[in-house]
Amino acid sequence: MTEFDAIARLAQQADFPALCSETLRQVSSLGGDVRVELLEAFDERGGTPGAMELEHWVVRRFSDGIEIDRPAWLARAAPKVPAGEQIPRVRTTDPAGHVLCLGSLAGVWRFLAIEGQLVPGGLRRITRLCAIFRHLLAMIDRFERDALTGLLNRQSFDYRFEELLERHRQNPRRARVGTMPWLAIADIDHFKRINDTYGHLYGDEILLLFSRLMHQNFRSDDLLFRYGGEEFVLILNNTTAQGALRALERFRESIGNYAFPTVGRVTVSIGWVCVQPQALPSDLMHRADKALYHSKGNGRNQVTSYEATFGEHEVEPQQSAVDLF
Repeated sequence: MTEFDAIARLAQQADFPALCSETLRQVSSLGGDVRVELLEAFDERGGTPGAMELEHWVVRRFSDGIEIDRPAWLARAAPKVPAGEQIPRVRTTDPAGHVLCLGSLAGVWRFLAIEGQLVPGGLRRITRLCAIFRHLLAMIDRFERDALTGLLNRQSFDYRFEELLERHRQNPRRARVGTMPWLAIADIDHFKRINDTYGHLYGDEILLLFSRLMHQNFRSDDLLFRYGGEEFVLILNNTTAQGALRALERFRESIGNYAFPTVGRVTVSIGWVCVQPQALPSDLMHRADKALYHSKGNGRNQVTSYEATFGEHEVEPQQSAVDLF
């Protein structure tokens, strides 16, 4: 396959996982007898840390989402931010190994690790392909984000959530080591009243500031979505139930303590549930929404766990909390 054919294949991919998977296939094809991995690295503290400190970096493989030990070359990778078309290389201890730094997007750095003997000119062709990958990834990322808040949108939630469930179904070991995700729905209390009282322009400002506080309170490994209107969905990864509850309560408190311009005090109600890989996405959303309904119906400005409140057994479905309040 030619380099042009490889670029054409990349350009046909419509979402993030498909683009990454196709890139790995094409790099392997252009490189020869090599093993290729796409690695993602991010600061576990989330928010906007002042500097990337190695001890806070988490590294995972794209192929299965499993965290790995920080490679030795990672300490040399931080300053290698791509400039324009340049794809910097990072030195490795293996003379037959190459690492290409693909830069960062939405707080996540990506590196292409290549092991084995490349064919003559292979590294040059792969580097050009990586430049195309980076631009296509940025385009897809813009398409998947809400125009107002910059959070991931509802369309991206649908496929990302299904992909997350499938990844856990294929890796049952994840459940045994306590790294199950947690699904939460957050809804701004009395948002309709804010719009009716102050106007939609101020309502949009609340949504924008609310989303910024979300970014500050959660990690790069967590997925944050604007699901619709004043409703937001969060997927918290690689944490325990206690860790998820602490994060959600911290976020609730940060919203309640923030001085929103003109409007003043704003609160948020949250419902959350453990993501069981064998469950249907619609069932998990219903459970999280049921927990949100409980928060709304019992005074608002609180976090409700589905398991702690309702146990494992489902009861008859009821109207959406967002529709009622």
